[in-house]
Amino acid sequence: MLFRVFIAFALFYSLSAKISCYDCSSVRDIYNYIVTTDTIPRAFGDCPIRKNQDMCYISLRWLLTSNQTGIFVRSIGDGIKTSFSEHFLGVSADLIRIDEQRQNLQHSFTYFCLTDRCNDINTFKRLLYSLTITDQFVDIKDRLIPVEPFDGHWCMMFSNKTSSDPCDMEISVDPSNCIQCSTQYMQDSIGNRMCAGCFTDRIHAQSLFRYIKFDMIDRTSIDRSFINCQSNNCNGVETMQLIREKSTIKFNFDKFFNDI
Repeated sequence: MLFRVFIAFALFYSLSAKISCYDCSSVRDIYNYIVTTDTIPRAFGDCPIRKNQDMCYISLRWLLTSNQTGIFVRSIGDGIKTSFSEHFLGVSADLIRIDEQRQNLQHSFTYFCLTDRCNDINTFKRLLYSLTITDQFVDIKDRLIPVEPFDGHWCMMFSNKTSSDPCDMEISVDPSNCIQCSTQYMQDSIGNRMCAGCFTDRIHAQSLFRYIKFDMIDRTSIDRSFINCQSNNCNGVETMQLIREKSTIKFNFDKFFNDI
């Protein structure tokens, strides 16, 4: 309890005060192996400190198709505008179709924090130790194969979101104007919301992914699933259920906070 009070006080104080962050911008970003807790490059433990920053972050992307890892340990400040003012971890697993022969599968996370030097290598290790990401998206990759000629009537059109939380795609449109189906599904403490419709302006990457935002203060989460596709009923309820069934994203708060 005392630890939570301390964290809450530190975060409140940091909103009005500048902080110091580790800045590893001079360290190589891409590594030709999958980085784990035991294989974090040593250079990330010896990065300079940047003062008068607003927020620190650690971002890691596992490029599973090419067996590479991208790492960014930086800060936000120096007049850069940001809408973030939270202590949270965003985690995703996504599959992007490039063409008939190629696809990109990747897992990633970005950790934002608001206290002094909170993006150090010890925090980096605790994040990796506490996080689990797996997927079997290969089982549903065919839903990203576009079918020509495309028919907008294939797209499911549905929304149960409110005017205060609107969809960012067209829902009630003439299907003949659709060029790609899309669905966004979200689950949190309020309930389940869905936006299923189509794009009419341009075709986005044929892709599916799952993203979970973990609030590091109250230990809650928001679970989102997405798909952009061009085949019959590819953005339906069954597909959204499969995206969740074929992926696992878990974060053990106890491991993260107790290993300090």
